[in-house]
Amino acid sequence: MSCSTTHGVFFVIGSVLSFGSFILFLKLPAVSKLQPDPVVFQAYKSFWAFATSFIVLFFHEFEYTPVGIVSGMFWVPAGTIAVIAVRSVGIAVGEGIWSGVIVVVNCVWGLLIFQEDVGNLPITLLGILLLLLGVVGMATTKVIAAALTTCREKPELPLVVGTTDRTLVKFTPRYTRRIGLFAAFFTGIWGGSIYVPLKIANRYGVKTSGYAYILSFGIGVAIVQVAVLLIYGVIRKFVFHDTFFPNFYFHTLWWAGSGAGLFWSVGNFFSLLSMLCLGQAVGYSACQASLLVSGLWGVFYFKEIRGVAVIIFFVFASLTVVGVCLMTLGRNG
Repeated sequence: MSCSTTHGVFFVIGSVLSFGSFILFLKLPAVSKLQPDPVVFQAYKSFWAFATSFIVLFFHEFEYTPVGIVSGMFWVPAGTIAVIAVRSVGIAVGEGIWSGVIVVVNCVWGLLIFQEDVGNLPITLLGILLLLLGVVGMATTKVIAAALTTCREKPELPLVVGTTDRTLVKFTPRYTRRIGLFAAFFTGIWGGSIYVPLKIANRYGVKTSGYAYILSFGIGVAIVQVAVLLIYGVIRKFVFHDTFFPNFYFHTLWWAGSGAGLFWSVGNFFSLLSMLCLGQAVGYSACQASLLVSGLWGVFYFKEIRGVAVIIFFVFASLTVVGVCLMTLGRNG
């Protein structure tokens, strides 16, 4: 597939809007009240990643590569752990951390390992630096605000404290934030490499177009998700002596999980195309500006950030936007 930088920018915008909104379904009151198992919520997302991938057949003939399974092995665990991160530290902080880590991971892969060409390397690196500074700043907005005002905020109670459904993951107030921060970093490191298998495969002669790989990815995700559910079920049943499967809460999660899955699938579609147009380092990294959208949800809808912290958040959000613009300009040279 060949496309221009203009197309790439359009794909980045579509990805940012979709990726920045999919996780809000997890924090809706109806879902938060149920506290579904992270594996269950991810299963809904995986279903829609699989189902929507077949839309590709309207534009491209059936083409499959097992490399998609490898990508699924990166995405399914990362998506599951991301649920833990959001429940523990919130949307703004959770996605802020993993977005920043994803930028670093993709820059390492794209610029250092794949040796991707950029028109103006200094401008591109400056854009990446500003983007990284922006996402880290938004993720630590409350910490910065507390330091500037020299006052302590009342600690927030964890969102996961006692569930009606026993799961392998149970938090206590003392360790919730630590686990959430670790989960966010893991999501960025592991999930930041989901399309690396495609790049490696192309270098070794596997010819797969952007559209075709979306289908391979969807099938790979389905295979990995089924394997995860079975392994998880065995552990629950024979180690914890619990039911084989956790409660899927279909009466509520059919729409919440589907919404998250559909939004993520749209974002995934655009992010893959942006990577093919702009490269691994620039394209996929720029899509992490989705933190700006998720941060807006966190500020204005879920009220995760208040007072002077809101101003600080938007300062760093502006740096993020400038970083994305510089990265795309650097791509053109």
